[in-house]
Amino acid sequence: MWQLGPSDWALNVRANVTLWPTPLNHAVSLFACAGQVWDEVAFAAQLGSDERAVRQTFEVLARIGFVFRDTATDVLTLTRMGDQVGRFLGFGASPSFANLGNLQLIAAGLCRALGQVVEYQVIWRVMRLCDNRLTNEELNRVIARVSTPSDIDPTVAAVLQARVAADPTVIGPRLYENSEYASDPAGQRRAITPLFQRAAAGGILIDMSGDDRRIRGFVIAAIDRELALDRSRLHAATDPATVLSIAARF
Repeated sequence: MWQLGPSDWALNVRANVTLWPTPLNHAVSLFACAGQVWDEVAFAAQLGSDERAVRQTFEVLARIGFVFRDTATDVLTLTRMGDQVGRFLGFGASPSFANLGNLQLIAAGLCRALGQVVEYQVIWRVMRLCDNRLTNEELNRVIARVSTPSDIDPTVAAVLQARVAADPTVIGPRLYENSEYASDPAGQRRAITPLFQRAAAGGILIDMSGDDRRIRGFVIAAIDRELALDRSRLHAATDPATVLSIAARF
């Protein structure tokens, strides 16, 4: 049985890596740096940002199985999954083939790949049992109380009770309290949205456009297939072995 601690969520990663429907420039730009030796200063110039943004964008993309730093050469490398998804979305010189009608062509493979990851399974399971939706406020409290699979059902019950009561404190305390991210919506987005973005593969699997993050309808069957599998899971990480393990099931 897996154990999930706060460190496994990579809580310090605040990069917003949107790939769909409108890819953010720093994500697309880091994809374009693939094939180059790791150089944060040079990459920052290409991203039009700073070195911290380079590191955090890389960490998000690595944790969803798209990129890694080659151990022998330190070259930024796209996985096969990352390359195919990037081409499909029209990154670089490729024309975009993506629209809401055909996203399912890559969604099933993304679910197979990301379904291996404990953190994403937690978010998917809770969302599926909570009307396929979850807010930042709810997720902030959910991850504070889920550390083993046995925690999921009582946590889901608490989310549903909190909605009836219109009181999110019913779920339990926040992992990020006001003193750590402030109570303003912008502070919450910076802290929690990156967690959703990873489980959403940059917005492909989960609609990130509203306060309620919603699993896209055409993804539900693929997610359910992954949730039903009884197999070992891994924690998302940036080392090549883990990244390639995630990408291998695409």
